[in-house]
Amino acid sequence: MSLNKYLEDVINAALLLKAEESLEEHQECLSAAVSDLIKAGAPVSEIARAAYISGHAHCGLEIVND
Repeated sequence: MSLNKYLEDVINAALLLKAEESLEEHQECLSAAVSDLIKAGAPVSEIARAAYISGHAHCGLEIVND
């Protein structure tokens, strides 16, 4: 395995771990952001947009709080 591939794998693993931790921490907020849209039968694109915005906002808050 080349050094570049190894570093790429390490970076991807770190990003995946951070994403999983963030999802666990903010799962309730994410559910609240999309649950009404799901119940209303909103299109998938609108639900995905709400989930993205919710995640983006929480990412910003984590950066500010760190």
